[in-house]
Amino acid sequence: MSMNDEGALRQLIAGGEGQHLEFKSSLRYDLKSGTVNKELTKVVCKTISGLMNAYGGTLLIGVGDDGAILGIDADIATLSKKTLDGFELTLRNALSHSLGPEVSPQVALRFVSIAGLTVARVSCDAQRTAVFVRDGGKLDFYVRDGNLTKPLDVRATYEYIKAHRTDHSDLTSAVKQVVLETLQEQRRSTPSSNGDLESTPPWLSVATRRVVGAFLGRLAVSHGWKKIFIISPWISDFDATAALSFAQLLRRLEDDRATAYVVTRPPIKDWHYRAIERIAATRRANIALVPDLHVKLYTAHTNAGEFALLGSANFTKQSLLNREIGVLVNSYADGKRVVSELNQEAAQIYRSPTRHLIHQAEF
Repeated sequence: MSMNDEGALRQLIAGGEGQHLEFKSSLRYDLKSGTVNKELTKVVCKTISGLMNAYGGTLLIGVGDDGAILGIDADIATLSKKTLDGFELTLRNALSHSLGPEVSPQVALRFVSIAGLTVARVSCDAQRTAVFVRDGGKLDFYVRDGNLTKPLDVRATYEYIKAHRTDHSDLTSAVKQVVLETLQEQRRSTPSSNGDLESTPPWLSVATRRVVGAFLGRLAVSHGWKKIFIISPWISDFDATAALSFAQLLRRLEDDRATAYVVTRPPIKDWHYRAIERIAATRRANIALVPDLHVKLYTAHTNAGEFALLGSANFTKQSLLNREIGVLVNSYADGKRVVSELNQEAAQIYRSPTRHLIHQAEF
């Protein structure tokens, strides 16, 4: 694995440690004693579990508490396989042993070259199930609190899990059902001029298949793009089976000299990272990372009008295949007020105090 993005890493480090970011000098090499210290590896595992039990985040190995770049060469020198692959194998074996074999695949690892040294960037999402640390014969529960990773006792662990572990799949299904019932109730309660029940308002359309495609289709036929908000936890490339492919979307941003405001989670998957890189390469995008982002909201201001899509679908190829739900609102009649409110909401999310701005448009 490799990632040559020194500027982005420097920007991340400059922000300092916090709720979603932690620095560790090494994985197992003790800088003070000059020897291998396996307790340091345990601390790394505890930090990752704490991030997973809170809101997810990033651990940088090879960076001192003060942000100094130390690199992982000293760690690699202690391994039997003195390579980056050897480092990854050591880390993943430790995660499997301490956190469980099902947890390690949920952790993404990249190696970043910075100032001639290599830093290990470890990223993870919040997990739906609690992640415990096995230490000998006992299990411990850690959670990220500010810039600290702290253990909770049995009672505090129980209360934390009860308060924070919602079954998101059930919640999504419930939200979908409420939306559908609301629309059905509107049809039943609003009579039309001929006495029949009025259908969905003409400025509103509902999609349950290829949901993001509804937004892309509207964009494809709109001229003079001005401003677009893409707010999605996950973002990926998608091909020409959509009304507007990912490549065509990026080209239109450049050709129309539009401004995109993109809010997404810190990428832990290669395809997510690549999509962000491609958007940034247009030089037309402001990109912010918000670790606890769950909203999927897309709005557009064009010469052909304004419109917005709100629903359950991420801005990904997979969402074009999944059964999702989305409501596309056009800015005319009563839809003007709705689109205006959704635009305000999108702007507020972009300005979230927990955001990390990684790229700004260049004009």
